[in-house]
Amino acid sequence: MKNKQIIIILAVLVILIVGTFFIFNSNSGTNSTSVSVKRTFYDSITGEPTKIIYDTTGDGDLTAYQNDCDKLGGFFEPCGHICEPNATACVEVCGVTCTFSNKD
Repeated sequence: MKNKQIIIILAVLVILIVGTFFIFNSNSGTNSTSVSVKRTFYDSITGEPTKIIYDTTGDGDLTAYQNDCDKLGGFFEPCGHICEPNATACVEVCGVTCTFSNKD
């Protein structure tokens, strides 16, 4: 009789663990959007980001990029400059950018 009780308890624990695993995995990522970043420029003194370049091809999801930039407190530009802030030469290419503290 004790063996049956132990097996039942173990089965219930396995079911609870597996159910918890599926619940947490199904909810992960539903409230946050993962966006890819091509490059991030940082302030040389503070180490804070000054600009994020998300995309230069036009294939990305602009809404996801804008939401990410808004979440970070930056200024979103769907066609911003992709050059470093102090670049001496730069090819003018339209890029999806997020700038911070008007350091561009």
